[in-house]
Amino acid sequence: MKVAINVLAMSLTVAGLLTATTMSARAQTYALDFVSTAAGGTVMDPAGNIIAGSATLAPTCTGCPPTFSVPSLWVGGKRFTLTVPANRAYLTFAGINAQGWLVGTAWDFSSTVGTATIWKVRPDQTGFDMLELPTLPGRASASAAGIDNQGRVVGVSNTWFTAPDEAFVWTQAGGMVSLTSLGHSGEKPLGISPGGTVATASFTYLLGQPSTVQPVAPSPPGWNRNSIGWVQVNDRGDRAFTMLTTAPSNPLAYMFRYKAVGTWQQIGFGGSGMMSSGGVGAIDPAGTVVGTELSQGIRAAGPDGTAVTLTSLLSPAYAGAFVNSGNDLATDGAILASTNIGRSSRLTRMVPVQPCVSNCLRVGSLVVTGKIVYEPRKPGQCTAKAKTTASAQIKVVDPSGQPVRGAVVNGRFLDDYYLDGKVSLTTNLQGVATAQHSGPACVGAIAFFVDSVSKPGLTLDRSTGTLTSFVIPQ
Repeated sequence: MKVAINVLAMSLTVAGLLTATTMSARAQTYALDFVSTAAGGTVMDPAGNIIAGSATLAPTCTGCPPTFSVPSLWVGGKRFTLTVPANRAYLTFAGINAQGWLVGTAWDFSSTVGTATIWKVRPDQTGFDMLELPTLPGRASASAAGIDNQGRVVGVSNTWFTAPDEAFVWTQAGGMVSLTSLGHSGEKPLGISPGGTVATASFTYLLGQPSTVQPVAPSPPGWNRNSIGWVQVNDRGDRAFTMLTTAPSNPLAYMFRYKAVGTWQQIGFGGSGMMSSGGVGAIDPAGTVVGTELSQGIRAAGPDGTAVTLTSLLSPAYAGAFVNSGNDLATDGAILASTNIGRSSRLTRMVPVQPCVSNCLRVGSLVVTGKIVYEPRKPGQCTAKAKTTASAQIKVVDPSGQPVRGAVVNGRFLDDYYLDGKVSLTTNLQGVATAQHSGPACVGAIAFFVDSVSKPGLTLDRSTGTLTSFVIPQ
């Protein structure tokens, strides 16, 4: 469903968001790759192998609290804690390029002074090296808006209440340079594409080529884009972002696609406000957009598609899972997302899948059971000696429903906190493998997630079957 550029946002129900779709969006089905529990991701490299976000770490001793919002980098599935520069309190992330360079900003407690920072993943993927970028002369702060595949960082440098924003570009060879000294507009960069197309509120241009500047068409009546932060832009100059209604009180944010030819399209119809999360995750070369509206992940297929929920695009094998956000896109179409598996959110990648057509196997059934074993004299009490026990029975079958013996099942138990209990099992004559878990009591639901099933010559069909389930132990 497309909306004319000269009308106000239509008032549609959440049900409309769930059903608005295009044929291309309906055709795509996604499976889930598990990345981490008790974590969320913000940006991902083009290959989908490097992810930056934050994690909550389990207590290190009895009675100790967990460690919340730990800035983290996942490389090939392994988590590293990111270094926060001295005198800074927290990090925000702007992007990861094809070289594996993560760019972001380290902010002080007041959020008024920032240090633009690059974390470079080492070629052997054993860690990273951090590089703090300077400010422009006479400025106390610098914040990064993005990085392209040549390693060029754009952003603004300023001094709070003293020196205004001054746009910059940083390169490893040339250092920190004002964009105006290169013939570009001094307007604040809001984003940069992999190929170096820069988006500001008023212009689009190719970095290093001032003659390529193109003005952005005026916003449709009734919409305000000036107060919105970062913009996602592709090499062609198409951009995706949220715009606010111009209502004097409680404005709502809606997702829009802007095409480089100068036309606007409203692609989201569930206005996010104070009671729900929303924002743009990414736009790809075809104009496909992923993001978040009304605290759920959405996808709008390029070049003209409108938003459908990412949950509706999940394979039926993940029935019961719910996608909370769509955060970034890889070149192969994988989506960085937060997904409720069981009853808690996990960091995942949604990967495009097609039905298996030959030499297939599938998980025909997955049954999870569990109970709480209390101390004999302390029933109903979550003491240190109380335990949760759970089992997951996985049955692997061929396309005709016959059991498959000798298939290797890799999966994991998850609770509502920090558990990530990996198991590897082999199916018996009946095609069944049974996983067992025992752990602390009173940790919410216990879920089981199937990562993979393998047997030489056969392929797991993730477009069907049952690949996750959970139980609330009693």
